[in-house]
Amino acid sequence: MPLTTGMPPSSSLGRPLDLLAECHRRIERCLHVLAVYAARPADAELGDHDRDVLALALRYFRESVPAHLADEEESLFPRMRHATHPLAIAAMHRLAALESDHAAARPRHELVDLLGQRWLERGHLEADDHHLFCRMVAALAEMYSQHIALEDGEVFPLAVRILSRGELRAIGEEMSRRRGRHPASSIPSRPVPGGRFQIRPRELQPA
Repeated sequence: MPLTTGMPPSSSLGRPLDLLAECHRRIERCLHVLAVYAARPADAELGDHDRDVLALALRYFRESVPAHLADEEESLFPRMRHATHPLAIAAMHRLAALESDHAAARPRHELVDLLGQRWLERGHLEADDHHLFCRMVAALAEMYSQHIALEDGEVFPLAVRILSRGELRAIGEEMSRRRGRHPASSIPSRPVPGGRFQIRPRELQPA
């Protein structure tokens, strides 16, 4: 399952919730990559292929996830809070919980990136660092599992019902401007060692 980069064509901008759901699939794939490496022994050395794959996953979280969170916190959630649809009130406590998840995830992402970069630089991790890396990856995986299920299963379907086509289009346009780039490019994929996904070993821009 490849990991694409870039925004879909402009014809898709009226369906920003589909684009956000696609971002969730990328997050899940990159989390899987981190989990694969976290499962390795603390003194495991990284080969060149390992470095490419791990570096790509780390870069995705460092550069792409902030744009995804902004899509939700600055574009989607405010419009849901101000919607006049009778069902809008049902979203309030869900949105607050999701924003709390975002706040909790940020320092964990920073720590995973710090330790991951250390691993890339040294080729291995000390036992304490490896243990912390494993803990933070597991914490992120648990959080995102529940977070994504809530968004995909409840919040996004609700947003489709309570937001107008114009509002959805505006969200898509803001997502595109936030990234300032063109439709997704096609680039070769690379398998994740010991994993079930493929990711693309090229510079990732926010998606």
